[in-house]
Amino acid sequence: MASSSRGLLTLFPDLNESTREITGAVASEPQPNTSVFTPLNFPMRSVEQKMAVQTDIEANQYTLKSCVETMTAVTNLSHRLQSRTNEVQQLNSQLALLQRMYKDARAEISVLKAENKELKRKATVMFRFGGPPYAAVEEQGE
Repeated sequence: MASSSRGLLTLFPDLNESTREITGAVASEPQPNTSVFTPLNFPMRSVEQKMAVQTDIEANQYTLKSCVETMTAVTNLSHRLQSRTNEVQQLNSQLALLQRMYKDARAEISVLKAENKELKRKATVMFRFGGPPYAAVEEQGE
């Protein structure tokens, strides 16, 4: 029983995947034997019933193992949460940058539209009232 707290964690197996990958832990507990099958009609014993038939040392080891498994699961959840928090912060930074770029682009579009409007106005005036020849206008602009 002493090595049971070091083996593969089983209380929350889906949350302990990263622990197994990081530590390379291998299950040191005996694997269930398929030849000894408990029929489904037998009721499962509760934790209290299991602990009642154990010695104090076994009960303490079971409790310690459960605490370690729970702590590991909570630690893994904490790491996931921290990772997600970092991802959200990064996405918020990207969003702020894109919003600034969008605002700048809108301002530039506004300036270009004003210039375009002014050029159209000048072209209309020149067309209606006959301005200098096109080549002369080009030379004046340079």
